[in-house]
Amino acid sequence: MIIRARTVVTADRPPSENGAIAVCGNQIVEAGNFHEIKARYAGQVIDLGEQALLPGLINAHCHLDYTCLRGKIPPQKSFSDWIRAINTEKAQLSAHDYIASINEGFAEAKRFGTTTIANLTAFPKLIPHIHAPIRTWWFAELIDVRAPEGANELVDSALEALDQTENWGLAPHALFTASENVYCLCEEIAHRENILLTTHLAESREEMQMFHDAAGPLYEFLRHIGRPMEDCGNKTPLGVFVGASGDRALPHWIVAHLNELNETDFELLEKSALKFHI
Repeated sequence: MIIRARTVVTADRPPSENGAIAVCGNQIVEAGNFHEIKARYAGQVIDLGEQALLPGLINAHCHLDYTCLRGKIPPQKSFSDWIRAINTEKAQLSAHDYIASINEGFAEAKRFGTTTIANLTAFPKLIPHIHAPIRTWWFAELIDVRAPEGANELVDSALEALDQTENWGLAPHALFTASENVYCLCEEIAHRENILLTTHLAESREEMQMFHDAAGPLYEFLRHIGRPMEDCGNKTPLGVFVGASGDRALPHWIVAHLNELNETDFELLEKSALKFHI
């Protein structure tokens, strides 16, 4: 089979105008100029006309749980206010709502050309009720900010829920909502099971203010709900994350955001043996 399009995009060369791909079985065996492909391969020709043909998109970080919240949370004055607002909305959702939200998100992702997705879910027990239409890695999102003494039980519960899931990983939510114990447990499991890990890191200015200055709206919000704050002051989120790993390399980590960095962070990235994906 030959599939022709106005433009064919591949990952290893400039786009091919009046391009085509040759397909044998379920594999693409060659991509290039339509006339050259047609001269080398026989079979049915499917002409996509003026459309572009490109590899499936990969969404390496999403929260399909919350597709249904689109447009329901107006802009907030601070990151902490946004957390309060989304927590209020989440409190009104049922398991049925979350399943519908995840399915809606999958449909939208597929419609726009996504073929692989890494989804963070706060409810891994719902995964058996979802029939993912595209390749999916499920990450159980872990938060123990209100009960850090229950870290082991939290991780064990996630592992039990993921037991029958083909592609899975663990997602300590963020340094300010998941304890060091959760991060360490996830690291141990990743090395043992060869799974991926992901986390939110240096997402907001308030997070930087919390760890660097031991102050700010996020610091006060978390202190008020009982989070231990001894890890705050004269640090950066990246510094805390890298420091917690010691001298170990953590190739299994996918880091989301990394928006807020200072000069010491750039020096740390340059000198550190720690490697991770952003």
